[in-house]
Amino acid sequence: MRLWDSVNSATDELLSLDMILMDKQGDVIHASIWKNLIDNYKTQINESSVYVFSNFKVQESQKYCQFAMTSK
Repeated sequence: MRLWDSVNSATDELLSLDMILMDKQGDVIHASIWKNLIDNYKTQINESSVYVFSNFKVQESQKYCQFAMTSK
């Protein structure tokens, strides 16, 4: 799992906690925790850890944002 804060560059406002999740087959998905829920979850989620998620909502993104996956 990769984890980062999504911030409005014009106002410096925190918009969401974003992450890339990977399943055991190696398939990935972009996920967001909206700012009104960040305090509930941020301390419970650590990058590069393994989790089981349940009771979540999946919806089509209203905004298109292309991510480039790079390795160092």
